[in-house]
Amino acid sequence: MSPLMDPAVPAQADSRRQGRLSVTSLLRGASVGGQALRFAAVGVVNTLFSFGVFAAIQQLAHGRVHYEVVLVVSTLIGVLEAYLLQRWLVYQVRGRWWGDLARFSVVYGVVLCINLVVLPLLVEGGHLPVVPTQGAIMVIVAVGTFLTGRYFTFRRSAVATDDRTAVDTSVRTEGHGE
Repeated sequence: MSPLMDPAVPAQADSRRQGRLSVTSLLRGASVGGQALRFAAVGVVNTLFSFGVFAAIQQLAHGRVHYEVVLVVSTLIGVLEAYLLQRWLVYQVRGRWWGDLARFSVVYGVVLCINLVVLPLLVEGGHLPVVPTQGAIMVIVAVGTFLTGRYFTFRRSAVATDDRTAVDTSVRTEGHGE
């Protein structure tokens, strides 16, 4: 059986019986491959949204606001949008809303701090243009945020949360939250 297939997901089980793995079955499944495809799709939307917010604020500010301030403001807006889309579409989790948001915020806080160091180094030290440089940084960050989302932010343990239900170790759960 393919490591991308999850026999517990009906669409994938049907595809497996037919000897094929469809994009639809991956998009519906809780497998790493399904999550990666959903993350990529959401990532494209989030990247365009976040980059658009950054570029729009940068343009509207006409140089009156430092690009690092623009970066912080656009990041805060983009992080909230990313959290909502990843929670709903990528990892498909329930419960623990505030705890997941706190972990998500920590991850993106670290990303922001790194970005606040790397962007000026490349712009001021390397004499690169601000907007394309920030675009390149956002692409690099995507891989790390997928892995931290799967294994840290939205991870669910196999510990029973109460007498009626146990939370699955896969990210897609129906368990009760905090």
